[in-house]
Amino acid sequence: MCRERIPPLFHPPEAIIRILLAIALFILEVKVHSFGALSIGGIIALVIGSMMLIKTLKVTKADEKIMI
Repeated sequence: MCRERIPPLFHPPEAIIRILLAIALFILEVKVHSFGALSIGGIIALVIGSMMLIKTLKVTKADEKIMI
């Protein structure tokens, strides 16, 4: 019985920190009159943190030769 290797459930701590920063900025937007500047910073931090959680496919030169 051959089992496939299960990848560990690991997320980069920088991504989690950026998402938590985004939540903090959204909460601060309610309390502080920043005219949307904190919301824009929160959206940017949330997008970058979310993108860091997505695994990408690594293509090597050998894979490119097979595709052609």
